[in-house]
Amino acid sequence: MIYHGIVKDLFPPGSVMSLQLVAQKVHTIAAVGCWDHCVCSAEGLKTVDKCYPCPLANGDFSTKTGLLLKDTYQPLLSALEDYVHSMNNITSGSELSLQKIVADPAHSLSLFTRLQTTARMVLSWCYSKTHEFLASWSISSFILLTQTDLKILSDETKRAVCVAQTLCTSLSQYNSLQDAYIHSALTEVYHDLEDINSQLQSLSGSVMKLFSENCGKISRQFFQNNMPGGKVWRSKSVGLRKRSSRHLPKSNSDCKKSRSGYNIDYTVEQQDYVEHALETILEPVLDGVSKLKVTSQLSVISMATVAMCEAWTDYILKEKIKFSLHGAHQLGADFTFVRTWLSTAIQNNEVRQSITQLSVFNYLNGIVLLLQRQPKRRGSSRFTDPCSTDDINSDNVEGNEADSSRRGASAASCESAAESTTPNDEKDICSVPNTEDWLALRVCGGSRSWKFPSCFNIQREDS
Repeated sequence: MIYHGIVKDLFPPGSVMSLQLVAQKVHTIAAVGCWDHCVCSAEGLKTVDKCYPCPLANGDFSTKTGLLLKDTYQPLLSALEDYVHSMNNITSGSELSLQKIVADPAHSLSLFTRLQTTARMVLSWCYSKTHEFLASWSISSFILLTQTDLKILSDETKRAVCVAQTLCTSLSQYNSLQDAYIHSALTEVYHDLEDINSQLQSLSGSVMKLFSENCGKISRQFFQNNMPGGKVWRSKSVGLRKRSSRHLPKSNSDCKKSRSGYNIDYTVEQQDYVEHALETILEPVLDGVSKLKVTSQLSVISMATVAMCEAWTDYILKEKIKFSLHGAHQLGADFTFVRTWLSTAIQNNEVRQSITQLSVFNYLNGIVLLLQRQPKRRGSSRFTDPCSTDDINSDNVEGNEADSSRRGASAASCESAAESTTPNDEKDICSVPNTEDWLALRVCGGSRSWKFPSCFNIQREDS
């Protein structure tokens, strides 16, 4: 109010200088007192804070300590911004009083040193807590801290840097010894604030990178311990049935017709390990982001989803798991369930739509399409065909019906699942960078070490 009255020339000219000094002093004392209270409260709380979400005025959430640290910035920045505002709006007739105020800038220096202390407290809090929650895999607390506290406090620190830069520039025009000392001290504090701000900005990216790496590590351990072994994926236990009017395929993707008069039903459900993986890896992430903004939800969920899917495919490649045509369809059902589960578990429509359209799902579909490209059966030959009845059969069939079923399964299983591909399918296949590695994992058509028939290994007797 006093500053406003001075600008409007509501006071006698002789009292302007004294009133400015009084207003400046009162504002500084009030700011320091408020800062002391907030700092003591934050120091006392941060050791026992469980980091539960607390609502903010704009609908966001933060931790109690984060709110107190934010409040610690407010009185200091308010006083310093008033200095900047008064210096920018003072009239030319009041230049003498302005010079007098700036000639004694000790108040601004005391406020700057407290800003420096606050920024160091913020950096220490964010760094220690993010790594603590990441190490213990406390997902909800980690996400709340990185996506709200860290961003809010980084913005306040950046704001402090801007104010410090403005005041340092304004005070550099005075050349007395005292002004030079204060300007030097302010410049040192400014550079320290700038360095802390840079560390806070980089901390956000580094901890989220660690989060993605930890998601991948946990996913690899899970699939290593829970994903079925190779025998399951090489299985040929497909549904065989005679072609008749009573057994019409639901869709082209559900059933395929073999040359032997059989309909091969590849309709399969996801396996239990997939649901367990989603509940273990992604469900805690969805719970942790439920109170965040849409952009934060998208960032965290997509990061976790991509990390899990990439760890999944990396594990398959590392273990060199072989897939029959049925195994490829089973893997496709497992992959598809991830998208289905996410579309059900994510509540926000915008987030759901964006997550279910991630490119990683095109990558997974491209892998399945490659594995389904099992080569067709060759024509009759004197030699054993790689996709022979010994390689593909049904285990629970007996008698003549068993022989017929084996022949039907043999003919159908060796047919290519990619006889007709859509442009979208081709695009998904192109999204797989290591196609040769995946093609090598096919039971029929993959790379295998061939051996000569035993008849060629008969040694000639010495005469």
